[in-house]
Amino acid sequence: MGSQQHPIKKSATIEVPITNLSASQFQFTDNETTLDNIRVVGMVVHTANVAKTFNGKTVVPDAIQKKAFITLNDKNSRQHLKRLPLETFFLNAQLFREELAKLDVDVRKSFIEINDKTGLTTDMAFLVTFFYEEAAAQ
Repeated sequence: MGSQQHPIKKSATIEVPITNLSASQFQFTDNETTLDNIRVVGMVVHTANVAKTFNGKTVVPDAIQKKAFITLNDKNSRQHLKRLPLETFFLNAQLFREELAKLDVDVRKSFIEINDKTGLTTDMAFLVTFFYEEAAAQ
């Protein structure tokens, strides 16, 4: 992640499963309560080189991921990143990644959106790693 302006303090890798092929928005998994109120300093969207998620799902193929968009919301549903193309993160054949400026994020209110679902199946998932700090209690 470049010059490491924000050294990694904590990280969590989360699956965004494709659960309904008629949907265009795919939520981050609901059981990530430790990530309800975090400050994101970096993010990696893993490519198909990972092959399988930690739950055994196939990582969404790169060509499909490049058609998707990510929205990161905070706990009040304010959108810090709205429909940012995953293509923005593409650096090489290994991963999509980007440093972020300590954005307050509630992962469970965030999602990945894709309209051209050609090739997607319900045994696939996006795989995203967040590098973060705990947000101050409000």
